[in-house]
Amino acid sequence: MNFAEFPLFYLGQRVPSGLTRLTFESEITDSARNRSINRRIVIEAGRSENVPVSSDMDVLHALIALGKHVNNLASSTIHFSRYQLCEILGWPQNGKSYKRIERALRKWLEVTIYFEAWWDKDDERWRNLKGFHILDDVELNDHNTGRPGRAKQTELPFSSVRIGQRFFDSLSAGYVKRLNLADLFHLSLPTAKRLYGFLDKRFYHKTRLDFDLRTLACEHVGMSRDYKTSELKRKLFPAIEELVDLGFLEPMTIAQRYTQVGHGVYQVHFARATRSKIGTLPLAGNKAKKSTNRQLVTALTKHGMTPVTARQIVEDPGISDEVIRNQIDILEWKLSRPNDYTIGNKGGYLRMAITEDHSPPNDWKPKDERDAIVERAEQAKRKRQAEEEKRLAEVRTKQEIEDAQRRERESRVAAYVATLSPGDYEKMIAAALERTEGFMARIARKALGELQPGSEPVGSLKIVIEDYVLALLDGTADAGR
Repeated sequence: MNFAEFPLFYLGQRVPSGLTRLTFESEITDSARNRSINRRIVIEAGRSENVPVSSDMDVLHALIALGKHVNNLASSTIHFSRYQLCEILGWPQNGKSYKRIERALRKWLEVTIYFEAWWDKDDERWRNLKGFHILDDVELNDHNTGRPGRAKQTELPFSSVRIGQRFFDSLSAGYVKRLNLADLFHLSLPTAKRLYGFLDKRFYHKTRLDFDLRTLACEHVGMSRDYKTSELKRKLFPAIEELVDLGFLEPMTIAQRYTQVGHGVYQVHFARATRSKIGTLPLAGNKAKKSTNRQLVTALTKHGMTPVTARQIVEDPGISDEVIRNQIDILEWKLSRPNDYTIGNKGGYLRMAITEDHSPPNDWKPKDERDAIVERAEQAKRKRQAEEEKRLAEVRTKQEIEDAQRRERESRVAAYVATLSPGDYEKMIAAALERTEGFMARIARKALGELQPGSEPVGSLKIVIEDYVLALLDGTADAGR
């Protein structure tokens, strides 16, 4: 099952009341069997949650990426903290973000996916229906809300999810394409994120793609089927432009992007950007110099400088690469300190700083020195985390031992009590109370007086009975019968 073909979430920010199911479908041709196949996916919400939205899909992407990073998805169980997920997602570390993650996990636990007409690669045949869950189990061991005075997420036990077996099998088989999360989370529009995931998969063998506009927008991106063709074109275009700005798609005019092939029927066209083309002319120099120049021009245009000006600066023999890199670094350093520096036109600032070789601020340090400071801090953080994880592991081991001992005590007591007649059971309780002294004896006798017929002893009475029975079994007390 290829999950890149269809959306798994509702495009809007808020799910309309009563919407508990999403359905998407498209027709493909099975050339080997010379017949058309209508594929369909149904996303059905659980009883207590709505269908997923774009942010829920982001959480799922982050979880998969974390599992891939930690152990290459060797297991269907992924251990995580919400602190880690917020770092990957770029969300603030606060209670609202933690609640968003919890809500997303609840949705993926409850939602059911139905695939109709999916290709079974092992059996080499089409199957009609498969229903499954994305997550089979969720365990959240943290309750940090981000409020002052509460423990940080990194100091709490790790949470975990267990991926549904069928979804995990698709992940392991490579049917769920892992996206560049830096690119994905850079996008702001849910339509852009969905279109990016679909096109990234389709661009695997091609650099140019053409689709029926309505099929792409409604069935593969998830836009409303009620939209007129003009609305589809208008609403899809901002998402396409985001992918152009990302450097994922080549720019086109509206006339080039949409072409009419019939009455009210349009095709939409995409070409994958090479991400190496700067301006319209090749960069000067040998292969190594071209590569360096391309990186510098890309860095300058990223900060608002026009490609023409960036090329002129990079190819100016009187300006060294070191000067360009330093001034870019100084700009980025200043941008990270908005309270100290206000820079409006970044491209204009860079041009002046580079061509006039402005001196750096007194408190500026080169990036490698700043990185070294950050790395030392990160090493100290990792050391603290490792020590804390070791401590938590020791605590868990101690707790496991205590739990095992408690279960053994209860098992021995239960086995002994099962051999007693009702009369002997009452005599045993009386002997246990007689053997007990002080405060514990008083509250145990009170508990016995309040015990309902047929009920199991609890609390202090249970403790007194267990101690007595274990003493009997160990030969340190009289049987009393």
